Amino acid sequence: MDAHPDLKYRSEGWLAFHGGRFEEAIAHFTRAASFGDKPSQAMLAEMAWKGQGKAVDRALAYA
Repeated sequence: MDAHPDLKYRSEGWLAFHGGRFEEAIAHFTRAASFGDKPSQAMLAEMAWKGQGKAVDRALAYA
């Protein structure tokens, strides 16, 4: 996984998300998204839309 940080951080994000640790999941998905990971970008949008881990931010989710 060291050669694929996008996959590494996405996996860690999923583990945190399913464990209910939304703020931690956001941190991991953000890191994965910085490597262009589309599923992580989508999860960040979904979490912003629903207000998971921080307040609802529909404008950010849409962007």
